[in-house]
Amino acid sequence: MADKQNVSKELVTVTQWEEALQSSAREHGNIVAEIFSTKWGACRAIAPTFRRIFFEVDEAAKLKFYTVDAMPILAELEEMDKAPPIDHGGKKKKDAELFKETLPEAWRPYLAQQNGKSKPLFLFYSSGKLHKTIHGINTPLICETVKEMTTVKTPADEFITNAQLLEVWGEYFDQRQSEVDYPKFMGAMNAICKLTVPLNDAENTALREALGVDKDMVVSAEKLQAWVGTGTIMQAFTALLPQYEERAISVRIEQEEKAKADGAGGAEGAAAEEEAPAEEVADETAPEA
Repeated sequence: MADKQNVSKELVTVTQWEEALQSSAREHGNIVAEIFSTKWGACRAIAPTFRRIFFEVDEAAKLKFYTVDAMPILAELEEMDKAPPIDHGGKKKKDAELFKETLPEAWRPYLAQQNGKSKPLFLFYSSGKLHKTIHGINTPLICETVKEMTTVKTPADEFITNAQLLEVWGEYFDQRQSEVDYPKFMGAMNAICKLTVPLNDAENTALREALGVDKDMVVSAEKLQAWVGTGTIMQAFTALLPQYEERAISVRIEQEEKAKADGAGGAEGAAAEEEAPAEEVADETAPEA
């Protein structure tokens, strides 16, 4: 249980900071970290605000506050740079992929830019991913950001039973949420299904109907699971719009032919300019006296 007078824990080593971030990532927690320099110390003025927020926020949000001393951590990283690299094996590499924003290469620049500065820098992390940065004590914005991060939402895994689909959701969206804006969903669809041309109106309408998307333009994890079932998004898309690939090929052929025609036209124009006779230049030589 947190100290009622001080809810922030000070971190002064690479391991402490990295483990705090990775632990929060594993449990889908939230972190507010003040990055400060040893010369100036942590900001005391914000402590009462953090204390109030901590005891107001739902415990399910797993909110933690840290003060991170940039100087000793940066010094430790410099020493680590001098040592030969260590092969941590497959598990470490896997963790590096899953929690890449919790590793030094992601947060080191923030500590470096803050080292020696008097104005504090606040980093906000949600599920191990950097959510926002705030320079200086902007209490209303800090409170708004914490509220944004800690509002407890229904996680996607409450609705998605297809393990592969849940993995895809986590790759492109926030697993703590069970809804995503339709435009953002379409960005993921473009990557997953390798869509080479935009959907036309009829295709877009069919997809929105299949996903149960109405005027709020939101895709729910529940409706996506119902649409995909035990298969994949690619399989569901192909079954819904079997004519898409043929149309896409046709559009690409038209685009290529148009590009060739435009290129040929440009080449003919250039050739015509080269073959055009030069205009005669009037003889402006003055007659002999």
